[in-house]
Amino acid sequence: MRKKLWLIFSLNIFYLGICEAQSPQFKVLYTNSSSGIVFEQQGQSQKRVFPGLTLPSTGSMVFEAGKWADLMYNGKKKRLQGPASYDMAQLANSMKSEKKSTFLSRFWKFVNNSVSPSDNTSQLEKYHKEYLTNARAGISGFGDAKYAIKIPLYFSELIADAHLKFYWDSIPVRNGYIFEITSRETEQVIFKAITKSNTLSLNLDELNLDPSEVYEWMVKAVKPAGELAVSPISYFSFVPNEVADLIQEIKTDDDYQDLEDYEKDMFLLYNLEEEGAYHTAYLTYQKLINENPDNKLNQQLFASFLARMNALDEAIRTIKAGK
Repeated sequence: MRKKLWLIFSLNIFYLGICEAQSPQFKVLYTNSSSGIVFEQQGQSQKRVFPGLTLPSTGSMVFEAGKWADLMYNGKKKRLQGPASYDMAQLANSMKSEKKSTFLSRFWKFVNNSVSPSDNTSQLEKYHKEYLTNARAGISGFGDAKYAIKIPLYFSELIADAHLKFYWDSIPVRNGYIFEITSRETEQVIFKAITKSNTLSLNLDELNLDPSEVYEWMVKAVKPAGELAVSPISYFSFVPNEVADLIQEIKTDDDYQDLEDYEKDMFLLYNLEEEGAYHTAYLTYQKLINENPDNKLNQQLFASFLARMNALDEAIRTIKAGK
């Protein structure tokens, strides 16, 4: 689907194995029980588990008749249903030997590597640092300390929403920030503004941007001591029709049609990020969380996405909000 040579990076970074050194644990993806499913370990009290929780590979899960849950272990998904009791150690051994298709392996690898580092803020900070370090060659400047102004990556690549509120990290400055959008091909300044705050709302429709062109945006400012502070350059194309077609293509895909409803949301987000429609993925995550604020799994996926987008502070706020 990608047609532009300038696209910055792909989700292959996921497969670098950032989280592989950790011993595998179960992740609860979904349950049809609003009251949760019973999990118990020897010598400990029973507890109810819900989507997004991490479970050890010891103990057992007890299901009443009609109750079921989807669990993920080491990048593989398994549905458990009652009436039954499942020994977690035996379940882990059986799942290790299961074979999955290439598609399912890639998709659940994405989910596993997104959920695993977002259990707490320290893991998320480590994931963010390692991710930017490993992706440094493909994300020029975003992990470089010499760029004093940090900007999120979800304002790059394929942009579909005309009404954007750009923002960047706030730093002490003399006379505000200079925000610029420039044509990459002609180097002509398309838009320039000075703002006192670290945000700027803009209607891209008013700029008459060509969907076949690539544009750059960056921020610079003068610090109180007089030195110049700049952000990395972020590249984007304004292509609402292309992103709309991409979403339609994803939703008509046979793999998408075969998934459960909650899995379709993850599959859509997976493909949006893989295709570089980061801002659309960002808005989709926000919509899912607003619709179901108690879904910890969506919060974990969103937090890891924000860490990959170099928006660590926002990622940490997301995790804390879900506690």
